[in-house]
Amino acid sequence: MIDVARDALRAPWALASILLIGLVGGKVSHAAVALVAILGFEVIRFFQRRELRRSILLESVVAVVTVIGATLFLFGTGGSLTWRPASWVPYVQGDLYDFHGIKLVLATTILLIGMLSIVFVALLRGMFQDKNLSSVFAGVLSSVIAGVGLSNFSNFPTDPNGLFFVHSPLIIAFALIVTQLFLGSDSKGSRISISPNFRLASVIGGCALLLGVVIPDLNSGSVSAVLLRTSRSLTPVIAFLLIILLLFVRKITRTATQVSLYSLALASLIVISVGSFVVKTGFDIPKNYRNFEQDGPTFVESPDLRALSIWFDENSTSEDIYASNYFCEGSACSSADYSRKSLVAAIIKRRSLLQSPWLAASYSSGGKETEQSDFSDRLLVSVSFATAPTQVEVMLLKNWGVDWYVVDLEVSPTNYWANSDAKVYDSNSYLVIDLNKVRLD
Repeated sequence: MIDVARDALRAPWALASILLIGLVGGKVSHAAVALVAILGFEVIRFFQRRELRRSILLESVVAVVTVIGATLFLFGTGGSLTWRPASWVPYVQGDLYDFHGIKLVLATTILLIGMLSIVFVALLRGMFQDKNLSSVFAGVLSSVIAGVGLSNFSNFPTDPNGLFFVHSPLIIAFALIVTQLFLGSDSKGSRISISPNFRLASVIGGCALLLGVVIPDLNSGSVSAVLLRTSRSLTPVIAFLLIILLLFVRKITRTATQVSLYSLALASLIVISVGSFVVKTGFDIPKNYRNFEQDGPTFVESPDLRALSIWFDENSTSEDIYASNYFCEGSACSSADYSRKSLVAAIIKRRSLLQSPWLAASYSSGGKETEQSDFSDRLLVSVSFATAPTQVEVMLLKNWGVDWYVVDLEVSPTNYWANSDAKVYDSNSYLVIDLNKVRLD
């Protein structure tokens, strides 16, 4: 858009089409926001450049047709969004799940002010002060506004997809603001640099972070306690207000200064971002380490599993298929359908009759295809064969092309296979049963 505004690009519609097709393939929300930015940009140009109105209309129509056509071609008409205001907000702050009505509107407003206020002010400044690129700033500003509106559409009552509509224009806006305002030229044509202001910005950013920390984190789920936690998202706004206050004091005291509002704001945001990341990481590492100690065996292979994998490498072919009960949760295997356990399938380099059931069920086709499939049969046979095999189950496994059955003794302790000739591998945690040797009475 910058090159088009400066008449430095021929046939911009062709390049825009390629970029928009890529955006549709990556994330439709990104393409929708980019389309709004282009249309907003073209509307301003339409009134500013009368001699180019025909080409502006062509570029606009091509952009719209490209996004709609690419979306229909890649995704069809199956997807649908409905009006669900602020459904993404609980994904940003978990204790907002129970907020509804005016309380949810208030929390959403606070979060949006924290995310968008500085960007909004900077875009307005660029639109009114940079005459050469006013149409570009207007287009990006329209995408920010549209992103906020589109964020209220989603598939479910609580859905993170709306957040993409907020984040997408922020990426475009920051690219424009940083290059054209923060790192552009000042009113005298001099290059702006953030380095002279970085020490001052560090102090301002640090003060803003401290003010955020001072906000009490009450051990309560009350509305006031939740809103206090939400207000911490206003940290960038606090920094911006501190900068304005500083510049105002310097002005009334006639203190000589070379400080730029926008470059100082950029440096402060960098300090806040880095500081927040370091502090949050410092708090999270001990917590995550405790979680790892507790849940690590679910995600890290044991010596027995490694030995089992080596046995399969040495005693089976890459075409072999195995079945197992490893995905059971607990000895009763009461929640196999919802199990996410997939470590055995990840470590053993052979095809599995059924990997993680939750993933298999979630990413299988819906409707009649799922109802008519043998997914449930595979699940039931994989669970029961470990402790109570039947001749019918043996035939089903062979019909599915299964060669081996792995008994996970940790989830299904059993002595059934203790004296069986079909047992070809034995360890403290796993047994391997050769289905071709299974003989049932």
